[in-house]
Amino acid sequence: MKKFLLIIALVFFIVSCNKAIELQPQQNVKYVSYGQAKLSPNVDFKTKKTGNFSDTSVWMKYDGTSWIDAHDIPDTTNSIFIEAGNTLIIDSIFSCKDINLNSTADTIRISTGGNDISVYGKMRGYTGTAPGTSSTASGIAGWISGKITLKGSTRTVFNSGEFSANSHSAGWTLNCSINSTAIAYVNTTIRCGYLVVTSGTLYISGIPDGLTSSQEIRIAGDDYTAQPGNGISGGTCDVKSGATLVGSRFRKNSPLSVGNSLASFTLDSGATFIANVSDPTIATVNYSLNGTVKLTLLENQYFISNYGNVDAINIIKYNNIVLGGSGSKSLKYNTQYHSLQDLDSLLNLNGYTLTLY
Repeated sequence: MKKFLLIIALVFFIVSCNKAIELQPQQNVKYVSYGQAKLSPNVDFKTKKTGNFSDTSVWMKYDGTSWIDAHDIPDTTNSIFIEAGNTLIIDSIFSCKDINLNSTADTIRISTGGNDISVYGKMRGYTGTAPGTSSTASGIAGWISGKITLKGSTRTVFNSGEFSANSHSAGWTLNCSINSTAIAYVNTTIRCGYLVVTSGTLYISGIPDGLTSSQEIRIAGDDYTAQPGNGISGGTCDVKSGATLVGSRFRKNSPLSVGNSLASFTLDSGATFIANVSDPTIATVNYSLNGTVKLTLLENQYFISNYGNVDAINIIKYNNIVLGGSGSKSLKYNTQYHSLQDLDSLLNLNGYTLTLY
């Protein structure tokens, strides 16, 4: 019996020791806070000159105290800072965690050419030296040239105060290709040239999320100046089969003059668009809604309008419409549909006609 009690006491002692170890904070790790992320030793890289991503001499690495010359290049676990005066050239297919772009001057910080860089974290602008102070900047034609692909799991990719519609080079392509069940959140208005949602859900925050105004992605095409009223249509938005786009407004720029609509908005068969505001708008000169459009807020909602842009066409033809939530779902124009799910009888014709095609 004594031997048995001794064994029990010994087991209890070992478990207690293990618990005590688990509760000890990690030692000898220094972090410097920047925004909603942290600067971590042997994890974060910054540029020291213009050059190719694959060139180790371009990079410095944070060692917990200071930046030292790197002997390797970043991968999916590493965040990168592209410093003032430097342009990072993506000379093959690469990946990283966060991309932090210095916003001191209106110039290209990252250029992918015909290549691609996959981002598993967030995009952020900053002033000063890395990690710097988060900044939305005021550049019109700077920062990004080429293609950025979002990969990985659910997270916020663009934060208010860290990126904005001014933090862009109008011609760049944003490709959301995250895990099929993941969500990439956009919590600020941004501008790109072309938007593709290949997989997962790209969620552009709207007023129902507690924000004072709807956030949006302005899609400007190759018009780097993105000037309102210059007569040049914007870029394209394409949501691929199996992917979901959640949002409120899609256009090139804010005024209603000619040239501030998209060139095209395409919802492929098997794709989904969910309107997350009461009055969703797509200002485009061409569109194709072959997937499913959902109006499912817990409030009154309108069908999609063209925002009143003078060169935008009315959104009048839907493949599959799903109405849900609560409140009425009201037409904006005489509308055609192929399939309609309205289990709660929320449809309000609003003086227009709805016909099957």
